[in-house]
Amino acid sequence: MKKLITNIIGTYFNIGVYFFPKKIREQAFSLLCKVKPIPVSKEAATYFKNTTYLKTDFGDAALHSWGNGTEKILFLHGWLSYSIRWKPYIDQLDTSKYTIYSLDAPGHGFGKEKYLNIEVYRQAYANALAEIGEVDTVITHSLGGLVAGYGFLENPSISIKKYCIMGAPADMNAIFDYSKKILSLSDKMVEELLIKANEILKLPTSDITMKTFFSNVKKPVLVVHDTHDKITPIEPIKRAINNDTATYFTENQGHNLRDNSIVETVIAYIKN
Repeated sequence: MKKLITNIIGTYFNIGVYFFPKKIREQAFSLLCKVKPIPVSKEAATYFKNTTYLKTDFGDAALHSWGNGTEKILFLHGWLSYSIRWKPYIDQLDTSKYTIYSLDAPGHGFGKEKYLNIEVYRQAYANALAEIGEVDTVITHSLGGLVAGYGFLENPSISIKKYCIMGAPADMNAIFDYSKKILSLSDKMVEELLIKANEILKLPTSDITMKTFFSNVKKPVLVVHDTHDKITPIEPIKRAINNDTATYFTENQGHNLRDNSIVETVIAYIKN
């Protein structure tokens, strides 16, 4: 039934775009930015005790924090995730040495509203950095990695000492390809979505790539990716990285990258 409904919606967009391109473009983009939030677990309800809310154009993001150490860590989750995914990392960090932050984007976890796109997430990220000040390490997963790349490309003077990029899409094309797949959208419809994206983003979509980020950032970067990731395939990321980029490629961990060996590797990178 779900597949039938998505096919009907996709057909409506694919036909309507030839008659009312602007209207259909707006409807399709709005639909694809809607979030069906994952319920906050009971564990999370007690785990997050210090939370600040940050404004964006579409709802508030939630910035959680732990500790009072001099070194600052910031975690960014992916699509349909939230800060509880970082608990195994947070639990291993000494809160007397580190001040730890984790951001819930709008529509995710404790974030408000049910709407998110990469520009809204970038706004939340920028507001978090304004709240925190200089960050020693930013650790990201999936969409959060592309947001970190976009944030740097939009503002190269961003105060971050090093990055860990886990399971990131290589560029905006990965997002458009995903949208095209789930709704069976035509090439014409994807072109209209591209027009809308370029209206709201601070940079052209063609400039928001991890390759451009890796080539221009002058800070250490660790890339963690699984060779069998079916959500964000590894080959585009391999082509994007340069010789100065440290990598940790896993086998059979999929897109979620939850194995203890990954946690240990990232923790060691933070402490190095």
